Amino acid sequence: MALALALPGLLFGFVAWHDRGAVLRQAEQRVHDVTAILEENARSVLQSHELVGALTEALVRNLDWDAIATSGKLHDELRAIADHFPQVHSIWLADAAGQIRSTSMLFPVEPFSIATRDYFRALSSRDEPLYIGQVVLGRVSNNANFNIARRRNRPDGTFDGVVVVSAWPSTLSNFWSQVVPNMASMSLLFRDDGAVLARSLEPDRQYAPLDPEGILMRQVAGDESGLFWGIPDGSSEPHIMAFHRIDGFPVVVAHGISVNQALAPWREHLVVYGLFFLLATAGFAVLTAIAVRRIRDRVVAERMAARFAGVLNAAPDPMMVVRQDLTITFANNQAGRVFGYAGGIPQGTRLDALITGESGAMEQLQRGRDFVWSEEAPPLQGLELTGRRTSGSTFPADVTVSPVQLDGEALLIAQVRDTTERRRLEAAFENSRLQMMASARLSALGTMAGGIAHEINNPLAVIHAKSMDLVEDLEEDLLEPAQVMETARQIVQYTERIAGIIASMRRIARDGVSDPPAEVPVGDIVAYVMDVCRERFRDRGVGLTVTQPEPSPVLLCREVQVAQVLLNLLQNAFDAVQEQPGERQVRLEVAEADGMVRIAVTDNGPGVPDALRNRIMEPFFTTKPPGKGTGLGLSLSRGIADEHGGKLEYQDVAVGSRFVLTLPMFSNGSANARK
Repeated sequence: MALALALPGLLFGFVAWHDRGAVLRQAEQRVHDVTAILEENARSVLQSHELVGALTEALVRNLDWDAIATSGKLHDELRAIADHFPQVHSIWLADAAGQIRSTSMLFPVEPFSIATRDYFRALSSRDEPLYIGQVVLGRVSNNANFNIARRRNRPDGTFDGVVVVSAWPSTLSNFWSQVVPNMASMSLLFRDDGAVLARSLEPDRQYAPLDPEGILMRQVAGDESGLFWGIPDGSSEPHIMAFHRIDGFPVVVAHGISVNQALAPWREHLVVYGLFFLLATAGFAVLTAIAVRRIRDRVVAERMAARFAGVLNAAPDPMMVVRQDLTITFANNQAGRVFGYAGGIPQGTRLDALITGESGAMEQLQRGRDFVWSEEAPPLQGLELTGRRTSGSTFPADVTVSPVQLDGEALLIAQVRDTTERRRLEAAFENSRLQMMASARLSALGTMAGGIAHEINNPLAVIHAKSMDLVEDLEEDLLEPAQVMETARQIVQYTERIAGIIASMRRIARDGVSDPPAEVPVGDIVAYVMDVCRERFRDRGVGLTVTQPEPSPVLLCREVQVAQVLLNLLQNAFDAVQEQPGERQVRLEVAEADGMVRIAVTDNGPGVPDALRNRIMEPFFTTKPPGKGTGLGLSLSRGIADEHGGKLEYQDVAVGSRFVLTLPMFSNGSANARK
């Protein structure tokens, strides 16, 4: 009985340890992937500030400092540049003495000195194209910011002041909170000397520099990127950390999560595993006790060797009665057939001559000779050994050894089960499963390209046919002006259709994160999303219905982001229904009520299980099979909805799934649209 409890316990320990390693490897991959996203965003922000600095430097290139200080037009132009780039805090111009002479914030500006700022000292002493200053409190705004400064030179190359572009740390930390919401994580941007420019959960403040001897500074020294474990500055817990140096800038972005947080899913798994193994152990122990008791009762009751032999011969597997020295006293007919003995296995044959295996398993089998029959004596079960036939061939076998007592003699009953066929079926099943997964991943690669190509190919075929008609009529001198006009009109119509599809693709493919919010009719966004999706749905036989009011309500939004949300919801709906039999329908419905616009995407697929509904919008969580989803689509879509003052939610429906995007309607724009 103790062995019956020990084996599931050992299996539980092995599974738990293996799962722990898998969870940590997944956490390392998530940290690596998130760091790559943060690096790309930080590089984009810094490049925007570098571009603003270059534009400003070109704007004042031919102006002296007195003209710069007195030019209201220059102030207006600086403010327009700053307003055009939302991530830019302000623009400043300081002369060679460090006096601020003009700014995008105030006009006129009372001169004050920045000669003590680290970027001014660095650029005034050496000719460098760019310098990123540490976080300081602005003297005008009194808010924390860091500055990206460019050196201004006189025609002779001597120092003539600086052009300074100020950045908000929160520009970066706000994006970080969207990529990794509600997680105990650490993200930061810092210079090569350890000066911290931005840190998650602590936006717009001055930060303590990193310890030069700390693990983070030691890891980034001389490397472009990397992944490591350690206790970073500002934390007392071990973290899984990754870093990436930003190309073209002397700064590094780093991200990590605590090992404790990374192991949270594993601890949840342990509870499930524990319950399962507890039930399995209890069931296993009960079944083992029942089996042993039945065998003992039968042996004691029958007594006679002939009747006992009849019972063993009826068994489907080889059964052998063995003395404690492992010599066989009886073997059933199945044993002779399986091991290749035409007349049956001779008495006196040793069990270890028929069964071989690794030393540990054989030691357990040999330990059977020390068994003494008692009520508590458990069987040795599940020994994975190898059977050896008389021909010399072998087969995999599961061996169970149980103690019994016959006529006062302690004996063993060895049961041998040939597992060749079972293992072959298991291997074939696993191979089929892997092939199906690979096929599914490969089939998804051509989905979008095939649909758009077909959508463009149809009007191209019409244009070709109309052009050939004109050529033939021209050759036969049959052209009429009205006919030429109608054919040309049709060619223009189909050409504009192709241009519209391409324009829709370009609008969706464009990065619109930095676009200022604009007044856009919902119908326009729906129209160019349909241009991209419609042919794919039609080609796969999935019904796509669009319902929206007239006139179309107007949103104040970043249209590319809203289109991204709709495209993601439609893609998810398509994936949900494309494999199901019968009618496959997806509906997109636009409605307005109480100053809000509600865009609902509904499918008649299998729906989302109740147990998963609270997790479907978590980052990196996906219900799709491997290779078809990253788990970021719904999480980022919900972040976009929140940014626009709206929400994205799952609603219960009788059949399928329904996701509703709710956004505030732009009332002035809506009134103008109705006019």
